Amino acid sequence: NKMEPLPHVDIYVRIEPVHSQVTFEKVPISLLGQHAIEFPVKLTQKDVLVVVQGAQEFVNKVHLEDLKAFVDVSDLKPGRYQVPVSILPVQNVGIRSIEPDTVEVEILGRWESGEAGL
Repeated sequence: NKMEPLPHVDIYVRIEPVHSQVTFEKVPISLLGQHAIEFPVKLTQKDVLVVVQGAQEFVNKVHLEDLKAFVDVSDLKPGRYQVPVSILPVQNVGIRSIEPDTVEVEILGRWESGEAGL
């Protein structure tokens, strides 16, 4: 009773990192391009909720201070606008969601601002 040799088989296993997501509340919104306009700017909302996702080892290292939310007001004239909120990229993680993803911005004319000298 002669034993046949087993065929050689290579098995490849892809090991993926554990994915995770973390929610950050009250990420402050900055104004991009405010220096380019001559009128005061009002935001209806001062902060947003941001969910980041990615490999757990990287997601766990993200802190609130690492998240920079902003709205671009550089091309706006006096009036009210719904402006999208953006987040600067964070190394090794993705942005899953921003809530709300738009905020109302009001560009005040000089006469509306109530601030002397503006």
